[in-house]
Amino acid sequence: LTPPLDPLPGAEKEANQIAQILNTQALTGDAATKSAVLSQLSQSSVIHLATHGTFDERRGMDSAVALAPSPRTPGDAEAEAWEREDGFLTAGEIVDLKIPAELVVLSACDTGRGAITGDGVIGLSRAWLMAGTSTVFVSLWRIDDNEPLTVISEFYQQLQTHPDAAAALRQGMLKAIDSQVAIKNWAAFTVIGEAQVPFVSEQSRGIFALSWIEIGILSVAGVGVMLILPRKLRPMVTPAWDQLSKQRHLLIPAVGVVAAVFVVNGSIQGVQWWLKQPIEYHNPTYGLKLQVPRQWTIQEPQDPIRGTIAMFVAPPESGKAQFYSNVSIAVQDLSSDPKTLEQYTDKAVQEIQEYLTEAEFLVPPTPINLGNQAGYEVMYTGKVGEQEVQRLQVWMMKEDLVYVITYEYVITDESEKGQFNRVFITVEEMIKSLEIEEVSP
Repeated sequence: LTPPLDPLPGAEKEANQIAQILNTQALTGDAATKSAVLSQLSQSSVIHLATHGTFDERRGMDSAVALAPSPRTPGDAEAEAWEREDGFLTAGEIVDLKIPAELVVLSACDTGRGAITGDGVIGLSRAWLMAGTSTVFVSLWRIDDNEPLTVISEFYQQLQTHPDAAAALRQGMLKAIDSQVAIKNWAAFTVIGEAQVPFVSEQSRGIFALSWIEIGILSVAGVGVMLILPRKLRPMVTPAWDQLSKQRHLLIPAVGVVAAVFVVNGSIQGVQWWLKQPIEYHNPTYGLKLQVPRQWTIQEPQDPIRGTIAMFVAPPESGKAQFYSNVSIAVQDLSSDPKTLEQYTDKAVQEIQEYLTEAEFLVPPTPINLGNQAGYEVMYTGKVGEQEVQRLQVWMMKEDLVYVITYEYVITDESEKGQFNRVFITVEEMIKSLEIEEVSP
């Protein structure tokens, strides 16, 4: 959907392309009215809105997506009650609807942001979930109009064969990295709610689209049917069975080769699966749990000045002699100088600007929610001495403790500037796995 007011050049192209993937018709321009959209929301399993997004920092339920204003007949009290003249569909309006969609994609700026409260982030993402939607795809900051299509198109393509929204988004991000899309224009996306999107497998599955397990079951069933055939039908099968028996000197080795291929392939996949399974880092002192890739090195440095309690070091890229990428977790005690999360964020941003030479914020402080724990995320570059660094930082507060997670990549050569992306998705998965437990006194 694209609003006619201040149109987004890339949005109509995106709407039409996604509609083609989903085998439907897109509403664009003047056709994308608020009333037209509202009439379809409760009947759709997938809702894709490529449009403007507005974010109200103080009143999260006033955050909205822009639609075309609906023409109204003067004196139409029902329409007056439904619609605002400007055509914006707010989070407050969405909450009052029943939208049992399995997937809502909000391809617009700031759709994952909202007012931070003790109950989490209140905004568009929460509104769709409260209305009954299972999975919501949102952005955490402003993005360029023409860039989202690379991620979103791959996201839908992946869903056609594997109904896992989180895995599909990961593949979309990898495609964006390969396509040299700027990190700020693809790292903004996240999926909230259920990872499984069941409509996809039902929609894309053809009548002959069978899995290997299903083929195996059908084969066993076929043999079983042959064994229990009535005697009067067996003569129909016997000649063919006798013919196969004559070729058993060829069939037995062939079956053996096929079985060996399956065993070897299964073993390789088993090892690959094991290597992909993360290990859990647990720090009972601070009640902290984190899923860490098995190939990463875990260190626990003694750093009372910075408060670093753990560091996770990525393996070097092929041909590199040193480690460059690492994730660290620091804990700061604010009991002697209490602050709110917003106050700590303002101070942290000020310190970055003061102590980092040539500091440049790629992504401004953006509110996020991890495990019902409110926090902020920021991404920036700058210089430490002669070395250029790029960092992603997330901080959250629990009682008087602030947990600061930092992903840092040290750039030692101009050609390495793009290497920050190499493990970025893995780092995001680590951060999303963070759990903070109650600490026993």
